[in-house]
Amino acid sequence: MDLRDRSKLKSTKSDDFIYEEELDRELIAMGMTRKELRADLKKYLTLEHQPVRIDYCRIGSATLVADRALKSEYPDSVYVVDWLNRLTMEEFNSISTENVKKISSLMRYPGGLHEWLMIVEIPALKEMGIDMELVKTCRTETVQCKFALDENDTSLSGRHGGTGSGRMHIALREALNEAYHTWKADPSGDPVNVLKTHLLRFAKNFYPGGPATVPQGLKRLIQ
Repeated sequence: MDLRDRSKLKSTKSDDFIYEEELDRELIAMGMTRKELRADLKKYLTLEHQPVRIDYCRIGSATLVADRALKSEYPDSVYVVDWLNRLTMEEFNSISTENVKKISSLMRYPGGLHEWLMIVEIPALKEMGIDMELVKTCRTETVQCKFALDENDTSLSGRHGGTGSGRMHIALREALNEAYHTWKADPSGDPVNVLKTHLLRFAKNFYPGGPATVPQGLKRLIQ
């Protein structure tokens, strides 16, 4: 199956939201192994390129969660970042799968942006106490997301969704996972500094030309 042909995937047909874990499950059900998925992310990690059509949604019967302040139209609305930040982990873990999809999309809105704090890692970031505003603001337009293919590639030949994209995404997710486990082993440490340490290591590998070549969204996390 050519994973770039997304026409047969149910998870791509909604105009409302996109959700990578659902896409993972679909591809695995169609015969892909997790090893194959992780080995070639560039063929299916296209969610960040896609536009997100919704900018607000209802959670349950009462709360309207929005990508931005909608108080003039909906007095009961709450900004998605504020809503996520105020949830306890128990409340966060009780969110239904359907609502997780909606919240993931609101965090991605309007789409076409690469999140350096990956949406799929929000549960770990939330547990660490990372402000969800960082997830929203530390982003780079996918068309501007360039990186090195090796330690000598100071011209940044890698492109989001193109050559080297899978390797970059895997390394980024590994850096975030390592940061989480480092913090988990010693929760007394500042989680932002823990993230910084691991993302600096990532940045040195993918931006050998130095700080001036690092995208602003990532630079904010490692300065």
